Amino acid sequence: FNYSLAAADNSTCILKNQYCIKSIAGACFSHYVQSSDIFPIKIEKSCSMLGNFTDLGVGITGNASVLCRHGYQISQYDLDICLCQSVDMNIWALVFQDIPAVITYEWLVDSLRHLQLATNRYLNHLPLLETELRINVSSLAHSLQLVYQVIIGFNEDPMEPIALGCILEMINSTSAYAFCRQEDMDNLTVLQSKVIGRLNGQPKLCCQTGQPRIDSSCSLSELDNLLTTERCPSIEDYGFLLPKSRWNEVINYPKCQSYFQNQKLKGHLSRTCQASNDTSLEWSPVNVCNCFSTFIGDVYDQIKLPNAMSYPLDYLNKMASFIYKYEGDVPGKNFTVTVLDRLFTLHQMYYNTNSETKYGNLTGCLLRTVSNILQSEMANSTECLLSSEKLQDLSSMFYNLSYDLLGQAMTENLLGNDLEFTYTPNMSIAMSNELNMDTYQSQCVTIGEFVPDPIRTFTIYLNALQHDNLNDSEIIDPTRESLFISVIIGSTELDYAPLPPPRYNITLKNENIAFKDVHSNHDNHQHSNLTIYNSANTGFGISAFGLTLTLIAIIVLRLPKSGKWFIHVNLSMAILISSVGFILLAHQIPNK
Repeated sequence: FNYSLAAADNSTCILKNQYCIKSIAGACFSHYVQSSDIFPIKIEKSCSMLGNFTDLGVGITGNASVLCRHGYQISQYDLDICLCQSVDMNIWALVFQDIPAVITYEWLVDSLRHLQLATNRYLNHLPLLETELRINVSSLAHSLQLVYQVIIGFNEDPMEPIALGCILEMINSTSAYAFCRQEDMDNLTVLQSKVIGRLNGQPKLCCQTGQPRIDSSCSLSELDNLLTTERCPSIEDYGFLLPKSRWNEVINYPKCQSYFQNQKLKGHLSRTCQASNDTSLEWSPVNVCNCFSTFIGDVYDQIKLPNAMSYPLDYLNKMASFIYKYEGDVPGKNFTVTVLDRLFTLHQMYYNTNSETKYGNLTGCLLRTVSNILQSEMANSTECLLSSEKLQDLSSMFYNLSYDLLGQAMTENLLGNDLEFTYTPNMSIAMSNELNMDTYQSQCVTIGEFVPDPIRTFTIYLNALQHDNLNDSEIIDPTRESLFISVIIGSTELDYAPLPPPRYNITLKNENIAFKDVHSNHDNHQHSNLTIYNSANTGFGISAFGLTLTLIAIIVLRLPKSGKWFIHVNLSMAILISSVGFILLAHQIPNK
């Protein structure tokens, strides 16, 4: 039987009849025993309420439990903390489960150092009891196994012994404890043997300093205290004040434009409070991976809309051309790949289109963009690396777009069979040479300084009218067809600013001319504006007349001058002045 338990004050943890109750590691485990209960009874308490774990606060998750046996007896020897896990350790375990396809030893060692510090903090804050506690190291064991597989896939590197030293330190620090799962102990023992064999007699180095071990150990007690009490200093960075922060705290700030000296950027920079090799806290270098071009952001705003599925091919090709031109403005490609994936999805909807030329242009433009990003990503070894999942998505796009544009034979000649396809940078070079041939030269298009809105058509249905001579008025003529007016907004101009006037497309049914395209000119606009202006004048005139009557009534009735009186008078006069001002001045501003 499992019983959840609300927080209880330890001062109330005293023996009571029919209660299983005892204070263990500073936490009061208590349960009222009912006649239907069967011993032993499992009683749970939040791990964060156990002594020492309380120092970690939200850094510890899960529930601890004890057993209430016959005679209402609870013993500290039954304390089970196998479900108590470090939040920081779990975060780094997730990082190692999705290691980027292209990484460096610098990244790997830095990540291992963070994992080791998180592990050390967890072990140093275990509850202090006279009994031996079993700990859960499943996520740690799995992470270290994944890291070792990455290491053996690397060529020899001067930083390899440090990475191996990190693995050995974490295995040694946890080996002093009993494990919740025997399988974890077996896996770590095997891994320890493999790491020692990999070192092949080289000195064992300390993870945090990279220096040889002293007396076969590396002390972390001072560092752990530092991470608990110290803060990174408050500093100004590109006009933004970074506050004092704890270890591993990340600060985001919107200064991409200042960093790159480019006003056409969005997103944010970030810095992390981290431990340095001399056991002090310092700010990490600036992370620029979340900056992106405003043009790509504007493209995403357009293609994420539900009606994007109805956009014409020409418009989608313009969107692809913006990505092609501006994807290289910043090193981070995560958001760009997200936008490309959405555009690729729209592209696939036109696979069977009859507009072969327009479809081919869109395909070619997307193919050039994906090829460029893949090539630059493979050449990049230090900054803003894409995850393996993102790279797999790009590789899949690359092959599918090539297949759509070049056909099966040419694609297999350049890239190989789809079942055995693995991207290499030479493929982008070969693809670029192929796309630069005259056959495919018309792909990405010239773009302007603004991402245009898509062309939309709004249709207005008007009934045909005839003049009623008897009543001197216009009435609906049921014998005549209705009139259809479509108002098209958007632009096809290259500069996209300012937008041209709307076009009024008027279609008459059963006429010899089935479609009339009447482009609005200056006179049309004057007539339209005059109609709007006259309607507005009528409305403002009625409003001004009513406000005037209100002010006259206030004066005649001699109402007491309270706060409400002043508010009513001031508000009425303000609206009256604005209404009269519009009536007198609006006609002086043409075409507005």
